[in-house]
Amino acid sequence: NRIGRSPADAEQIELRELLLDVIEVSAPPEGFRIDVPAALPAITSARSPLRQIFLNLVGNAVKHHDKDRGHIRITWEDAGPLIAFSVTDDGPGIAPEHHEDIFTLFQTIKRRDEVEGSGMGLSIVKKILYHHGGTIRVASEEGKGTTFTFTWPKTAAPIQRLGA
Repeated sequence: NRIGRSPADAEQIELRELLLDVIEVSAPPEGFRIDVPAALPAITSARSPLRQIFLNLVGNAVKHHDKDRGHIRITWEDAGPLIAFSVTDDGPGIAPEHHEDIFTLFQTIKRRDEVEGSGMGLSIVKKILYHHGGTIRVASEEGKGTTFTFTWPKTAAPIQRLGA
């Protein structure tokens, strides 16, 4: 997948606008509130891969929530040449023994008849981030919600990785 891999795909992105679009497309149920920071910087990046990451993380927060009402919060902080984004939910959480598994292709923690999904989403997110020089990590406890934090370059640049 070469989408958004070259600086030629880069454009000026208003992050708040991108996030509001992601929320609209995600169409969370009525009982869900998704908070987006009022002030977000603009970055120069490929739109499609960043949008795909947010669609996956917000979509998962809604899809895997165990209640009719939910609160999802998107935050960011400056990390030098990168921006660190966090997507936090108040859902059922993920047991520590599953924290690595969730990034593996075709892994789902819930039975497939309980929740719709292929188990591909987070492995694709991790791959996109790898190709763009970003990282992702999860912080979660069962019953206490989940936070996914990922880094993304403020300016698109060709990333050379060994074996890429």
